[in-house]
Amino acid sequence: MAFFEFNIAVSGLFAAQRGLSVTSNNISNANTPGYSRQVLGQTASTPLTGMGVGMLGTGVTTTNLIRVRDSYLDAKLWAQNDKLGEFKIKTEQNSIIESVFGEPSDTGFTKIFNDLFNSIDSLSKLPDEKERQAAFRQQMISYTKYFNNISASLSGFQRDLNFELKAKVDEINLLGSRIQSLNSQIYQAEIYGDDANTFRDARELCIDRLSQLINVETKEQEVEIDGKKIKQFSVKIAGQHLVDHLSLRELSVSVRGAKEEQTNELTAMIAEASQKLHGPNSSTLTPSEITALENDIKYYFDQLKVVSPEAYVESGDDDDLLTNNYRIMLGASAIVDSGIQTKLPIIKQNKEDIDSLYDVVWRDKLPFSMADSKMSGELKGVIDMRDGGGTGSAVHYNGIPYYLKRIDSYVRQFAETINEEYSKDKEGYIELVDFNSASTPKTTIFKKLGGNGTYLYYNASKELLGTQPTDADVLKNFQPKYQLFTYTDGNKRGEPEDNPDLTYKYQNMSAANFSIAKDIFEGAGNIRTNFEHYPDKNINPNVSNSDLLLALSAQKNNKRMFKEGDPKDYMISMFSELGINGQEANMYLKTQTSITNNINNQRLAVSQVDTNEEFSNLIKYQQAYQAAAKIINTVDSIYETTIFRLGNF
Repeated sequence: MAFFEFNIAVSGLFAAQRGLSVTSNNISNANTPGYSRQVLGQTASTPLTGMGVGMLGTGVTTTNLIRVRDSYLDAKLWAQNDKLGEFKIKTEQNSIIESVFGEPSDTGFTKIFNDLFNSIDSLSKLPDEKERQAAFRQQMISYTKYFNNISASLSGFQRDLNFELKAKVDEINLLGSRIQSLNSQIYQAEIYGDDANTFRDARELCIDRLSQLINVETKEQEVEIDGKKIKQFSVKIAGQHLVDHLSLRELSVSVRGAKEEQTNELTAMIAEASQKLHGPNSSTLTPSEITALENDIKYYFDQLKVVSPEAYVESGDDDDLLTNNYRIMLGASAIVDSGIQTKLPIIKQNKEDIDSLYDVVWRDKLPFSMADSKMSGELKGVIDMRDGGGTGSAVHYNGIPYYLKRIDSYVRQFAETINEEYSKDKEGYIELVDFNSASTPKTTIFKKLGGNGTYLYYNASKELLGTQPTDADVLKNFQPKYQLFTYTDGNKRGEPEDNPDLTYKYQNMSAANFSIAKDIFEGAGNIRTNFEHYPDKNINPNVSNSDLLLALSAQKNNKRMFKEGDPKDYMISMFSELGINGQEANMYLKTQTSITNNINNQRLAVSQVDTNEEFSNLIKYQQAYQAAAKIINTVDSIYETTIFRLGNF
């Protein structure tokens, strides 16, 4: 019992000192993102018994550092963060797409569309004036360039989103690696009974960000290892484990179509070597050349098995890759048959997609569903905007491919209607030529709208065909003889195609290659101005007549051109869809921002450092420290008197 009071006072002194340290740490981290305030846990020390007067207190013991955190609020925030991230991306990207079309503005569709038809009206007043012909030609070029630029911009945005998708995948992997590392540090600290509050704050800060990138599920469970209870933490993304305590799975990307391209290259090499080995000149091969070719075939097939593990050899009489009677199979399809290669088609998710888009996969080759309706987050937003081909596609969203498809459909239908009007004669017959005909001149037929609203077909003498062909049969072979709009062949000068194939409802035409006709590109004087004007025959009996131009001008308000109405109505409907998509994304973004801010404020109310409270704690621990020190000083005086002064008696 000697110096008993000293021990009690010292425990209070140390407890107050630790309290001051905790308070100091809280104040220092008041502005640290993700930091949770800490509270010193303390309890009365075990009392002494057997004194005859009850149990005697022995001071205070500091037990642990309590991290003030509400896991329920964390889970609520993480459950809402993914929607916030998804609609943030969609709001941004829809706004960018809206800016491409330039509506309303002085450079948008309305301006370029009106300028085109104003130039037709102007030319119709003086159809033989060169300046007006040149102006019409230039407005046609400007009109086609408008759609070329939109298509190029949208494809560029799709390429940017493709890179952004890879960046999101890399960030998910980085966060997963960081969480795995923190799990290890927490495990190492807590297995020896230490607090890992700072590591836990860092881990939950990582999940804050991860939950914006993709929907997450977290689970912490207590397990017993060597008699010690240890907490293990796991994170799932899109329903599959990213981190399972100390193990990590990573996402990766694969180039869409890369497997088919590599398979085609390797099967081409196998087929080429096989042809040399068994072809008509095989008898001239030396033994060393035969051995080299056999080794090449084996090597290429081994490489093929790496690229396409499901590939196998199916032979006729002998299961030997080196005979000339074998087939290499991929599923039910033969990709090499007795030295003849069959190429695998490289199928795009949307026909309008650019090449070499990334697919998200697990690095361990297990499937990752990019079209999972339950997935959300910034990654989902990027996928929807990059791949969304509209309702009914793999991704049910109006993303970039959808708007590319819409403008492609517009230019095809617009060009088809204008070209047919441009190919009419004064009696209303539309002259069509057989693009696939081998005859010179090409086989010609005419079509004209009948009284029942359907087209009837006539021979070159304008006699009604006895057996009417179906519209589908005509679409396969015939196209208007005279054309205002075709497509470019992709040359550097941007010249139109010499012999454009406009069959199958202009499927070779798109907004990207939309162009004026080759003869008009070469000279504005080649423009037909009236129904009796045939530039290819140098026939124009009445140069001042402009009835064809007036008929073309009327197409501006042709309500039968599109199911939506006239050309303006079609584009307005698309702009409306785009605007609604943008407004919807913005509405959801505002809603999710409000929800997440509310939850985050609740979380901050629990976990955030309150400087006023910490200043109170600072005073509290300072006074406790001073009181403990005063006790020590008092007891010291008592013992000094007792030992040194009373000892003199």
